[in-house]
Amino acid sequence: MKATLGPTASIALLIGGLAGCASSPEDVRLPVAGKVMIGDKAAASGSVVFKPDAAKGNKSKHEPRGRINEDGGYVLETTTQKGAPEGWYKVGVTVTAPADPKNPYAEPKHLIARDYGDPELSGISMNVEKSPAAGAYDIRIDPKAKPAP
Repeated sequence: MKATLGPTASIALLIGGLAGCASSPEDVRLPVAGKVMIGDKAAASGSVVFKPDAAKGNKSKHEPRGRINEDGGYVLETTTQKGAPEGWYKVGVTVTAPADPKNPYAEPKHLIARDYGDPELSGISMNVEKSPAAGAYDIRIDPKAKPAP
């Protein structure tokens, strides 16, 4: 007599097999939240992007991002999940303000040097880790300075 699996048993085996698969370290998201300051004032709008730093061992394919809110705070998300994979990142920051409040389609005015928006040019790097110090993900930018190469 030959045994066959019905559709319900096949689905149960598939789900059981998937549940047994180990997730990779890249699948684990660590909370990342900080504040962006321009001099002594909180940035009121803009964004941050964390680009994995392969030279420091971060091989992630994801670039976590966050929007800067009115009080300068940001929270990173990676593929719609809050947080970022562990590791070193080069950080890009864009701080903008509306150029024309009456025209929502007008290109925004940049409040810091545009090079800060490019993680390769900003000179800012951060390590996403399991137990960061308070303020570890805060970003302070001198409004008169150019990014460090």
